Amino acid sequence: MLVKANYGGTKKYIKLQEACFSDFLNAVQEKFLIPETTTLKVTDDQGVEVDEDVFPEVATSKEICFLIYTPNEPSAEESSQAFGCSDQSEYVTLKPCVLTEPQQECERPSSPSLTDTLSLSSCLSSDTSDSGGN
Repeated sequence: MLVKANYGGTKKYIKLQEACFSDFLNAVQEKFLIPETTTLKVTDDQGVEVDEDVFPEVATSKEICFLIYTPNEPSAEESSQAFGCSDQSEYVTLKPCVLTEPQQECERPSSPSLTDTLSLSSCLSSDTSDSGGN
């Protein structure tokens, strides 16, 4: 049987005679050149840890790519937390900023256009003035 594995961003097929977790770990170490003494953590592509007792069922039940981690690297969940990533959506309300100095040499219109508003979306509230704004 063929099982997909991803280690360090590299995906490879692992060939197994049967769905055996220890055989899978040995094949992963050989295929990705991971030292035999290295402890490995295995998760499914949703970040759920896969142990020896459930590996045969998970490996044969659906199309899956197992993610392989060593103790020196964070799992997908830990990486998203470390980099401030999450599954939650954030919404931002854009407000026009009043510029104190022109950013272009040409004459600017008296009120900001849609493109002006979008280009100024990175202005911080402490850097803006509300005088004359809506």
